[in-house]
Amino acid sequence: KPQIPAKVLIPQQPQLKIPIMERLNKVFSDLGVQVLNCPGPNKNILITKFGSVQTTQISFSEEEIKAFTKDLSEKTRIPLIPGLIKVIYQNLLITVIVSEFVGTKFIAERRANLTIHAPVKVQFR
Repeated sequence: KPQIPAKVLIPQQPQLKIPIMERLNKVFSDLGVQVLNCPGPNKNILITKFGSVQTTQISFSEEEIKAFTKDLSEKTRIPLIPGLIKVIYQNLLITVIVSEFVGTKFIAERRANLTIHAPVKVQFR
């Protein structure tokens, strides 16, 4: 009798979640993207590209957003308290709305590379 081979179970690797910051950098690698709006956990991300708002298939879970905001808080040394928090991180201006009622939301905006010039010196006669 021919033997039937036993099924070999190959353990599946758990899917590794890519951190939000890496995904933000990937989205902002498209130079047309100016703003990324995360309206809350498990909601599709909105991006503003060349002045028009587009819905993406990307969404972040509540755990991902909490981990992102905690990491952002640690790196910028700005405490996470309920309310509105604005931070500049890398080349992004990130506004976080911390709320336990509606869920934490954030908006990331590309910062323009502006050079700051000293004001013109005024001379009095």
